[in-house]
Amino acid sequence: MLLNVMLILQLSSKGSTWDEIDFEFLGNLSSDPYILHTNVFSQGKGNREQQFYLRFSVDGTPIREFRNSKSIGVPFPKNQPMRIYSSLWNAEDWATRGGLVKTDWT
Repeated sequence: MLLNVMLILQLSSKGSTWDEIDFEFLGNLSSDPYILHTNVFSQGKGNREQQFYLRFSVDGTPIREFRNSKSIGVPFPKNQPMRIYSSLWNAEDWATRGGLVKTDWT
């Protein structure tokens, strides 16, 4: 089975200086590990992306930690109320082996 859609789970506030935590499960070939793409935005600034290759055998192990380093000038999302969002979208242009694998819509 081939999955080329991306499941996005997002915790986000609103406004021009929003806070956001993204968990994006990228599609794959059935024998490959799933890719979890994460990003953290604080005060509207992101570029804190990391990817993890999961085989869903990580029970009890934290996948990602984003420590509060505000004391050394790194913004940390803690001052705004946030909402949870989720969506599915076609990510075949970049998510599956760099866009090499296309979705079979039949």
